[in-house]
Amino acid sequence: MHETLLTLAWFAGTIYATIPLFWLIVHPFAELLRARRALRYLIVPSWFVMMALVYFLTWPWREVVLYRAPVSWLAAGLLFVAAVLVYHGSRLGLSRIHLMTRGRIEPSRERRLVTTGIRQRIRHPIYLAHVLMLLAWTVGSGEVVLYCLTLFALLTGWPMIRQEEADLDRRFGEEYRAYKRAVPAAFVPRVLRVNKLERH
Repeated sequence: MHETLLTLAWFAGTIYATIPLFWLIVHPFAELLRARRALRYLIVPSWFVMMALVYFLTWPWREVVLYRAPVSWLAAGLLFVAAVLVYHGSRLGLSRIHLMTRGRIEPSRERRLVTTGIRQRIRHPIYLAHVLMLLAWTVGSGEVVLYCLTLFALLTGWPMIRQEEADLDRRFGEEYRAYKRAVPAAFVPRVLRVNKLERH
């Protein structure tokens, strides 16, 4: 049973850990993908190939753990709940297309900047939710591989955020810069509630 749980944690954790790198690879080709519709069908398979490569490279160490403590799964449970809550808050007021990478490569009629709800405290709640979910599997399992992949996800997540913010700045200009000044927290939510932003 414990080995099965470790394998499940390793499998799920790898999915979340590869999201930032996948986004970094796809984003520079967004214009090409917009122009050539047929290429869009390669996006998801390319992510599967990336995950398969990571699975292959980490398979021998998937059951190497730093600890085996049942209490670690209690901590993981709290992280799971936090991730679900953040995911739920992230979806409010945001169309589904903007939650996926395809939102960067397919034209959308919805061009408004969403600054309500959880986004009054943090600018990138979806990525925070990804990290929380990855941490849940990592802390619960204690797997060395997942701790390494968590570090990898954080290192690739930073340039991913910088690229997305540059894209938002180009799309929304001063509206986004004003939002960024009002909500300086990229990942960690502010404790104090910010004033509601004026809509342009």
